[in-house]
Amino acid sequence: MGLDMIDFGYRIEKEFKVFIADEDYEHLKTVGDLKSYIEAHSTNVWPCPHIPAFSIIQAGLVNIANCSEDDIRLDTPLTNFSAPTERILFWDQLREETGLKLPSLYFPTVFTVIGFLFVIGVCCTSLLVLFGVITVTYPLNFILALLVLVSLVMPLIDRVLQKLFQFCGERYSWAAPVFPTSTIRKLTRAVASINRPQLVTPVFCHYPEVWPRLVELIVNTIGVGEDEVVPEARFIEDLNC
Repeated sequence: MGLDMIDFGYRIEKEFKVFIADEDYEHLKTVGDLKSYIEAHSTNVWPCPHIPAFSIIQAGLVNIANCSEDDIRLDTPLTNFSAPTERILFWDQLREETGLKLPSLYFPTVFTVIGFLFVIGVCCTSLLVLFGVITVTYPLNFILALLVLVSLVMPLIDRVLQKLFQFCGERYSWAAPVFPTSTIRKLTRAVASINRPQLVTPVFCHYPEVWPRLVELIVNTIGVGEDEVVPEARFIEDLNC
C-alpha cells in the first residue's frame, strides 16, 4: 500500500471513526466502495459520552474565546478563558453554545459555614433543654425559640445571599464565583455524566451524512477537483492515488 493511501486511510479513520484493515483496502477500488464501507462499519452508538462531550465543549470554547483547537487541551485550566468578573457571562455563553447542561458555578459564602454551625448549635441546645440537662428561664426560652426559627429560615437566607454574591460577582473580583471544575478534563467528565442520555446517541445526530464529508476529504488530501470525485471514480486509475 502506497504512502498516499496510508495517509488517506489515516484521515478517513480519524474523520469517520472507523478502522480499515489492511486486507480491506484491496476491495476499495472506487469512491463508492469506500462510501459503502464507511456506512457499514461506522459505529451506530458512541461507546462513551466523553468523546462527544469534549468535542462539543472544544467547539464551544473556540467560538466563545476566539482561540484555536490547539489551545484547548484536557489539562487546560478553565480560568484561562475568562476574567473573574466575566465568569457568570462566560458560563451562560458556554451553556448556550454547547446546548448541554453544565454543573453550576459555586458562590462561596462564609455565611453558609457559619449558618451550618449555628443550626448544629441550636439543635444541640434544644436537645439538652428537652431532656432536662440544662434549664432555662422565660427570657431564654423566648431567645431559644427565636434561634430555632432563624435556623429554619436559614436556607432561604442563604439563597438570598447567593443571589447577592451573584450580583456582586459580575462587578467585583472578590465576589467572583468559582468554577465547579478546574480543568477541561474534569469539566468533560462532569458534562458527560450529566448529559449521558443526550451524548450516547446515533452518530448521525452529531455528524452530517458521509458523502459530502468524504468528497471534501478526498479533494483536500489527494488534490483532485471536486467534479472528479464521483462514486464510479477509481482511486488508482482515475484519481492517481
